Amino acid sequence: PMDQILEFSDQFDYDFPFLFTDDSTSMKLKEDLHIIGVPNLVVIDKEFNVSYSGVFITDKNVFIDNAYREIEKALEK
Repeated sequence: PMDQILEFSDQFDYDFPFLFTDDSTSMKLKEDLHIIGVPNLVVIDKEFNVSYSGVFITDKNVFIDNAYREIEKALEK
């Protein structure tokens, strides 16, 4: 299963990190990071607060633009 996930994620040219988890920690992470769906973008600001958490179900390029916009907003804080 993890090999398939890594193979799938390699299709995308993202240069920000992915977080993979197992069932034993996923519920806690979903709660702490306000994850409501998969895939989910979580942006954590300099103070380690969740600045943004949401699902960008859209074209790959729009997703990347939206992700970078949220990251830039978090860096400005």
